[in-house]
Amino acid sequence: MSLAERRMTLEAYLLAFLGALIAIGVHAHGVGGVLPQTLIAASIACALDVALRAAFTGVRTFPTSALVSGLIVALVLPEGRPWYVPMAAAAIAIGSKHLVRWGGSNVFNPAAAGVAVSVFLFPGPLQYGHASYLEPGPRIYYARGYLGMDGWSFLVDGGHGWTGSTSAMAVMLLGAVLVYRLRRVELVTGYLASYVALIAAWALLSGDDLVARLVLEVFATGVPFFAFIMLTDPATSPSTVRARIVYGGFAALLSFLFRLVVGPVLFLLVALLTANLVLTVQRQRARPASSTEAVRSRLLRARDVEQARGVEGGG
Repeated sequence: MSLAERRMTLEAYLLAFLGALIAIGVHAHGVGGVLPQTLIAASIACALDVALRAAFTGVRTFPTSALVSGLIVALVLPEGRPWYVPMAAAAIAIGSKHLVRWGGSNVFNPAAAGVAVSVFLFPGPLQYGHASYLEPGPRIYYARGYLGMDGWSFLVDGGHGWTGSTSAMAVMLLGAVLVYRLRRVELVTGYLASYVALIAAWALLSGDDLVARLVLEVFATGVPFFAFIMLTDPATSPSTVRARIVYGGFAALLSFLFRLVVGPVLFLLVALLTANLVLTVQRQRARPASSTEAVRSRLLRARDVEQARGVEGGG
């Protein structure tokens, strides 16, 4: 299978995954709460991507990656926001994809950038109902019984607020297939293992109900959606196995640190954007000199050698 064919297949898997989550959201929350902002975000993302790509490269192709970004934006934004919020978030996402680049590559995950910036432009909640049990601390003791954590209901229908959080179980099952196809299993594993370990240590040190704290911190903040869908973006994640494991652990550490100072869900986006920036800087430092620079360097070295020989001969 060629690289282009493999990419098309992966994009088809991702679109099917996102479509399934949207369908689950429609079933749980109704058409009015999900489809309008989905259509707005997807259409704006596709239209702007086509326009910018044509302007910069003259190439006109179906904007599959932009469609993916638009759907992710719609899944992460709170339901019921005014029409201009998904429109702005999708426009910022695609704008960052084409305009915020370094060394010919994306700096930030487009959907994460779009949603994060839109939250600051149009303040509003970016969490779902069960996140209220995260603070203040004493409420966590009542969460296990009230939310049915001892059964499967919490994972199947985890709460409301944004479409991507509707069913953590669906995200994990479908996401496992997706990351296997994307060859990003070690990235997700490294992230989840590191994040759970950090949260567990925090719970033990603070004297919280360990099970309740772990379940809420992982599922009431959107960690599965973040880990399986947003963190694994091939354009903004490492390409080698070892680097993915390190990157996953680093993103988990950032997530934990930002969790202490930033509200639920938003802390994941801020952590991802920070990790994206660090990875981009590291890539640029490791990038070999361009062919033009390499040729120039070889010519200068050759000139120095000739001059040295001339000095030796004249001596």
